Amino acid sequence: MATYSKTVPATALISLQQVAASAVVVGSAVGVTTALAAEVACYFGRDNTSAPTGGAKIRIEGSFSASGNRAWFPIHTWQSSIVAAVNQTVTATGHTHPGKILTVGAATGLVAGDTTLVKNATLANSEWGRITAITASVDVNYEENFANDQDNSNIYDQAQIFPAMHVDLGGIARIRAVVDFASLAHNQTAIVEVLMNTLDSIA
Repeated sequence: MATYSKTVPATALISLQQVAASAVVVGSAVGVTTALAAEVACYFGRDNTSAPTGGAKIRIEGSFSASGNRAWFPIHTWQSSIVAAVNQTVTATGHTHPGKILTVGAATGLVAGDTTLVKNATLANSEWGRITAITASVDVNYEENFANDQDNSNIYDQAQIFPAMHVDLGGIARIRAVVDFASLAHNQTAIVEVLMNTLDSIA
């Protein structure tokens, strides 16, 4: 039976952050000359309810060069949807923590199956989650327990947890992520996080 060596925890290609409208954020390059492959995951959520004028693009890029900026090329691009988000505020406090039910003033616009951004007042404590049910018209039930206390957070629907991208790193020296809100006249701020886990060796 082969033994796989992996980098755990994941490396943040783009740390969880708010990206301004029309901005471009270029993540730091990560050397991968000793890694065999990677899985890269992308989390996206708008933190406002105005209608977007276009989708945001989040790219994974590779380089054949160990340094410099002339050899970057796109490996994969995710693009966000353009449906306006609904926002509901978590009004109750004292939820059992960790827990997976958040109480709002009214759950209008939120439905089972929605992927949401739960934006915390402490941005680094924000989380993504999928709604399983709305009960008593105000209790939003999630698939998983939250890792952080989400009292008084804001829930935005139309968030996206994109399918992870597998990247063969055999010929790649460096990898990075780029959040591009300029290319499609994206007019909103959003919360973005891009994580990478590498396969380093097989014994």
